[in-house]
Amino acid sequence: MLLAGLQRCSLVDYPGQTCCTIFTQGCNLCCPYCHNGELISARCRNPVEEAECWDLLLRRKGKVGAITVTGGEPTQHTDLPEFLATIKSLGFLVKLDTNGTRPGVIRKLLRENLVDCIAMDVKSPLDRYEEAAGRLVPVRLLRESIELLKSCGIPTEFRTTVVPAIHTADDISEIARELVGGQVYYLQSFEPGHALSPHLRETAPPSPDFMRTCRDRAGEWIDTYVR
Repeated sequence: MLLAGLQRCSLVDYPGQTCCTIFTQGCNLCCPYCHNGELISARCRNPVEEAECWDLLLRRKGKVGAITVTGGEPTQHTDLPEFLATIKSLGFLVKLDTNGTRPGVIRKLLRENLVDCIAMDVKSPLDRYEEAAGRLVPVRLLRESIELLKSCGIPTEFRTTVVPAIHTADDISEIARELVGGQVYYLQSFEPGHALSPHLRETAPPSPDFMRTCRDRAGEWIDTYVR
């Protein structure tokens, strides 16, 4: 695994659990509002050795109950199943954060019981994904991942970063309609300060009123909360 960072303790990355967070390097999308732009490239400026990762996890046993693997996009890494299997063997719960572009990998992880919780980012209405994702993504792959999360039988969540320059309340409602049957949908506010796009760094974050409107519109289709 190409690892870019380790967070020894997080209270927000795994529902109901204190966890460690592992950041993988490399992403197949290029979202203009991304706040972790340094993780997009397949090259890591300051890679973390796997030995350092395992040392941290061994030291955190009994102090945290879970590990969240995020990115970048973890499903790009061919050794992800082996990596997660090792984490599981240490007695931790495992959460995966994914953009949903590789449903085959998600299916394999579910089939082999390597994940206990999954969060999937849904960037925009599926038929207009390129603006929000920065890359063209086949809609069938996104829908396949969404359906997997709806029926996988473990805790799951969908989430969207709300960017006023990209999203309208109608867009958020349209996304939520695609998620009917899912467990929960979280909306998080775009923060312009570290956006990948210089243009978006000059735009305003969503107002509380706009976030409430988006929450109410999405809530007509799926349980929705603002983070």
